[in-house]
Amino acid sequence: MDGTRLKNTWIVRWPTIKKMLVICVLLFPGLLVKEVPSRTVNQNLPIVVPEKENSILGVFFVALAKSVIPSSPKQASQKVTSVSIVTSPGTLQGTAPKKGFLQRQLVQQSSRNRTQERPSNKTDTDIDEVEYCFQFVNKYEKKSGQNLINVKGNLRKHALFWKNVLNANDFIMNVINFGYRIPFLSEPPTIFLSNNRSALKHSEFVENSIEELLTKECIKEVNRPFVVNPLTVSVNSTGKERLVLDLRHVNKFVEKQKVKFEGVKEAMTFVNFSGFGFKFDLKSGYHHIEIHPDHQKYLGFSWQYGDTVRYFTFSVLPFGLSSAGHIFTKTVRVLVKYWRSLGFPMVVYLDDGMGTAENFDTCFELSKTVKNDLLLSGFIANTEKSVWEPVQNIDWLGFVWNFKDCTLEISLKKLFALKLVISSVVDGKTILTYRCIAKICGKIISMIPALGNVCQMMTKHMHMLVCCRSAWDDVIPINDNILKELKFWYFECESLSFQRIVPINRIPQRVIFTDASQYAGAGFIMNDNKIVHFMFDGHERSKSSTWREN
Repeated sequence: MDGTRLKNTWIVRWPTIKKMLVICVLLFPGLLVKEVPSRTVNQNLPIVVPEKENSILGVFFVALAKSVIPSSPKQASQKVTSVSIVTSPGTLQGTAPKKGFLQRQLVQQSSRNRTQERPSNKTDTDIDEVEYCFQFVNKYEKKSGQNLINVKGNLRKHALFWKNVLNANDFIMNVINFGYRIPFLSEPPTIFLSNNRSALKHSEFVENSIEELLTKECIKEVNRPFVVNPLTVSVNSTGKERLVLDLRHVNKFVEKQKVKFEGVKEAMTFVNFSGFGFKFDLKSGYHHIEIHPDHQKYLGFSWQYGDTVRYFTFSVLPFGLSSAGHIFTKTVRVLVKYWRSLGFPMVVYLDDGMGTAENFDTCFELSKTVKNDLLLSGFIANTEKSVWEPVQNIDWLGFVWNFKDCTLEISLKKLFALKLVISSVVDGKTILTYRCIAKICGKIISMIPALGNVCQMMTKHMHMLVCCRSAWDDVIPINDNILKELKFWYFECESLSFQRIVPINRIPQRVIFTDASQYAGAGFIMNDNKIVHFMFDGHERSKSSTWREN
């Protein structure tokens, strides 16, 4: 080299260049893979999926990283592994990523699988392959506690979808953006009402429910509100408890508005000749609707913690408000209207929805679209109660819908509950009261869609007895007519537990055509050459045309 120095040549600077390239690999891992767009449910969140094979540039960088990984014990503690790669731009694993960036997690599943298939003598410092998996945080639901999902404000965050895609009217948009204003005829007077006996009986459940509602921001603690309503606890047939705000005082001043609830009757018009179906249930359906701040003071309640009385108000739609079903149905119907405009056979009863299609593939695509629309609108579906995979038997609104045979059946759970109540009355385990008889009548009448008019015919005496009541809890003697009806439903309800949604079409044996005038009549049988004709006499001509035609 004639004594020349290599200070300025690239050979001398190669170690520095290698270190800079490795830093680029760690800070910009996306260079290792060729990104291709994939189909996503939400078009606003384009997911990138790495190809299975690395590009030439990627292989070069991986080999370069292997060559500079330190091997000394001291340096090995600081080695670069898959868990120390950057999880989001500018952040290291173990540090909180900046808000707004999508979380990236580096996985070595494919590398581990290959390692298990063949023996390897590689050390921990060897990186065989780098693969990226992008996991997007579900921005449609916010966890506010252990297993608690806060749905409040979700619709407001997706107001543009309601306006631009669903074409919601101004009334619905005002409810979504600013909260629901209760339609008062006049302002309720201020009042303080003590909690009901059922709430005191289930005090532990009430306290747990209050804490959950506080965590989910559905209620807020305030000073004594304008109206303090009593709390009550409703227990259904399965023993599930539900906290209800007793708004009988407030409901007296709320305008009564008409609304049609679609359910089994409407669904029966859609399931004709359908082969598959799916269903969904909305998580905390009423709590998606916010209450306008000016009207929250009417939805207050109190609860005593030791010697201290604490006051709360609902900031979301509570159970117990007489207009709650109206506004919730009107809001959900915007989605139903949109789906039906696309030709989707959808029926939604409050927070329970069902869709059907003639074959599996069509039903699967329909299910995906409905699920995506719910996410885009801000509604959170209950994954435990929803059935998104198309099936031929589905339990919806207390009935078993058999799409294969086109039958509507009563669920075994519903039949068992009815027989249990009847047996307790007949055996004398339950004191017979007007309330008990009304409960049995209600269970039977709810089976009309599957059983038909027999539900009304075989409860006549029970209904007559309820109409003659003086007080709901008065003890009444059981008579022969009541006992006969109870025994009928106990022994015969299972044999009547289904009806066909689509009647079987049979080819008639004969098709007959007839007609008559004032003077003569005639007729013939299709597919048969037999023809009949005759003249009317004077007496027959004096009869009506209806008589002559018959």
